[in-house]
Amino acid sequence: MKPKIIAATLLAFILSSCAMIKHHPGKGYATASKARYDAVIIPGFPHDGKEWNDVIKFRLLWALHLYENNLANYFIFSGGAVHSPYNEGYIMAMYAVKMGIPKERIIIEPKAEHSSENIYYGLQICEEKGLKNIAIATDPIQGFLLTNYTERIRNTEIDFINIQPRRIRYMKHCDEPEINTTLAFKENFIPLKERKNYWERKKASLGLHIDYGMRIEEYLKYTKWFKW
Repeated sequence: MKPKIIAATLLAFILSSCAMIKHHPGKGYATASKARYDAVIIPGFPHDGKEWNDVIKFRLLWALHLYENNLANYFIFSGGAVHSPYNEGYIMAMYAVKMGIPKERIIIEPKAEHSSENIYYGLQICEEKGLKNIAIATDPIQGFLLTNYTERIRNTEIDFINIQPRRIRYMKHCDEPEINTTLAFKENFIPLKERKNYWERKKASLGLHIDYGMRIEEYLKYTKWFKW
């Protein structure tokens, strides 16, 4: 292997390792234990209208853990009807209430279709409500994938308080609460894959379709690898 290739590989490994350390589940939890978060943004996940899946279950158990340990004031459940006709934010909020998180501590963000939008729209809500100390609570893999996005929008103050399975393993409410899923049903629903092609979805997942007030030159450095 050529020296330049070896150097590039090592650099990529170092950078990715730094990102993993930065968003390690324990780091955000330690921060939350010292200073309670004003708001925690929890990205949604598709629901089939019949029963929750493990991703939804674990994110909700984690939200409940944060609530029961007084680590956050508000919980923002974010997500629209994307891959199924059930609004992700509403679905998760209904589960959360049945699990014991008070309605007055829950905020629903009902239109995000991508992880980048979960964060961006969640931050817009926080700004409107004057919430300053903010974290994202999700699984470590999604947290890692969102690293570049949060840095790209120049928001270095967002913490990641990602799921730690050992803290929720023996929690109550592991059985699915009963909710009325029809309340979250969207009429005339069209799946995202039928509304946008692959490259449109790819760009949107990185937040490149959101107008942040950037100059076009600043956009280009993040989009140069796409086929237009």
